[in-house]
Amino acid sequence: MDSCVFLLCAVYFAFRPCCSVISPKWFQNISTNIFSLPGDVNLGGLFPINKQSNNVSLISEPNSIKCESLNEYGLGLALVMKYAVDEINVKPDLLPGVKIGYKIYDTCRKSSIVVKPTISFLTEKTSNALSVECNYTDYETKMSAVIGPHASEMVSVIGKLLGFFLMPQISYGATSDKFSDTLLYPSFFRTVPSDKWQLDAMVHLMNRFNWTWVAVIGSEEEYGQRGVQQFSKVAENMSVCVAYQGLIPVYTDPGPAIQTIINNIKTTQVKVVIVFALAEPAAFFFQQVSEGV
Repeated sequence: MDSCVFLLCAVYFAFRPCCSVISPKWFQNISTNIFSLPGDVNLGGLFPINKQSNNVSLISEPNSIKCESLNEYGLGLALVMKYAVDEINVKPDLLPGVKIGYKIYDTCRKSSIVVKPTISFLTEKTSNALSVECNYTDYETKMSAVIGPHASEMVSVIGKLLGFFLMPQISYGATSDKFSDTLLYPSFFRTVPSDKWQLDAMVHLMNRFNWTWVAVIGSEEEYGQRGVQQFSKVAENMSVCVAYQGLIPVYTDPGPAIQTIINNIKTTQVKVVIVFALAEPAAFFFQQVSEGV
């Protein structure tokens, strides 16, 4: 086994909970940076290291959100960034005389949480304060670039803010096609294809199998809503009838809404259901469908 793979595996199993999904104590404060390393050039990291563990419907104040259930996938992504930077720093021929630093924060997959670390990335390098200026031409931010966040919903919240400072933002999961607009998001980049290609694939499938009577389901956030809208628009030009559209809640209990969606699908008698949804809402939807069959 390569040394790098062994290192990642060792760290992964060191933090992987054995018999419980509750995170270690040092993961429970969502406002505290998880990983930090000072450097000459610093990168900000935004990763879904934890999941929300309390009921959204019972939240009355912004700071009452609790993120105590460890998301192993998000932790793995954060460790990959940490490992990549560490590997660059130990190779003197890559960036001679320059040390890369980083600050990695937990987003908890919540747009309300991702704003706070983003603002800290934009503070001035010398004073650590976000000052109000008439001209930001000579303003130097603490972070030189941001890696993340994962979801389109969160990018839509902070993307324009980072674009105002022309801070490079590289997302590893946000696929919404609207981020390809360089006027609105001048400093946004991504390592995954946009939803345009996913939509094109859907169109080819519709033509190939001659599906003309369908339902479209999405998760109730940026990715799902935009997917449903774009597909429905394309369907009009293809003589495809979208008999039903539904959205799966992501911030409240999806159970009742999914049951309504399933009943409406049965009523329309469609044989094909197109789904644009995040992983967790999609899994919950298919589970409910399989149990109702």
